[in-house]
Amino acid sequence: MILEIDLFNKFDYSTFMKNIILILFIFFHSALLAQSNWTLYPKKDSIVEKDSVAIAKADSLMPDSSITEEIPLKQKKDSIQYISSKGHIVIHADYRIDSINSYISNRGKFNGYAVQLIVTQDTRKIREMRKTFTNLFPDEYLFDEYIAPNIFLYAGKYFSKNDAVTLNNKLSAHFKNTMVVRKKFPLKHIQKEK
Repeated sequence: MILEIDLFNKFDYSTFMKNIILILFIFFHSALLAQSNWTLYPKKDSIVEKDSVAIAKADSLMPDSSITEEIPLKQKKDSIQYISSKGHIVIHADYRIDSINSYISNRGKFNGYAVQLIVTQDTRKIREMRKTFTNLFPDEYLFDEYIAPNIFLYAGKYFSKNDAVTLNNKLSAHFKNTMVVRKKFPLKHIQKEK
């Protein structure tokens, strides 16, 4: 005896189609209601006028009596004018900001470039090299650095590598084996030179 199961005869097409139609109706109805005016923006002129009037009436822009200097502002004709051309500013700064700035200026360093002239353990060679360098290039900055057991002699203190390469090209005619190296310089010395 063979038992046959007829799934198609027992399947209710009318309920299935009702469910499909209901799902499609909900989808299209939500898609229709989702189209609101969020994509429609008002004209730029009306925004500028409303915002400018609202900001001009604000009491928070009252000038401080201790500051009398007026600050002129440059404005383009096309730009939105939120504030007037004359205004006042009050800066309430924390005293710790100044202490951090002084700490950085005294102990801070910046990355720069210098030309390495010689590396040796002999101080006599360093003195001779210093003498010849100062005779040939009296305006250039010269410094040495002792990292045990060697003494490094450097020339120049530059922010960009191009300036250091230019100095290296000048020095290569008078000194052998010069090269541009990256160095960290203290900010304190830069401020004293200015």
